[in-house]
Amino acid sequence: GAGTMPATAGGLAVTGAMLFPGGRLEAVGNFWGTRSIGIAAAENARARYNLLSAAVRGCGAPSIAPRAEITACGGIEAGSVLANVDGATLLHGPGQPFVLIELTAGANFLLAPSVALTLDLQGWVSPLRAEHRALDSTLSTGGLFGYRFLAGVEFRFGFRRKARAFERKKGANR
Repeated sequence: GAGTMPATAGGLAVTGAMLFPGGRLEAVGNFWGTRSIGIAAAENARARYNLLSAAVRGCGAPSIAPRAEITACGGIEAGSVLANVDGATLLHGPGQPFVLIELTAGANFLLAPSVALTLDLQGWVSPLRAEHRALDSTLSTGGLFGYRFLAGVEFRFGFRRKARAFERKKGANR
């Protein structure tokens, strides 16, 4: 992705979701890390950035086939971009806050009744952007807009019991 961090980053997210027919509510914890990068504003300085955040999302997730769902989500994410700088002194603490308003589109492919592969594209706008400054120069500023590509494996606990109960109820209404 691009936008929140000053360089391309990889990350790890843990998501808890409450599933219901055609939708879901999600709570997400994120960690994104980046490699050490040079800083144009401060010669001989290098920085390592990490992102820690939490998000909540509401999603529509209709089934388009027996083993596939499309997802459309909206949510908010808040957190901090942490800078560890060598060769320059930050004018403030290492953690700077940010807020993102997210829109996500994707697909879930059920590999088994309780396991799915997820693929998403997330775009966002940031009304509060993290900025790191040293002396009279800005080391990094988060973007106003950005995007992320997300891929993951989803484990659905209790899904089989709920699916069977839903099928029994659906069959009883015929």
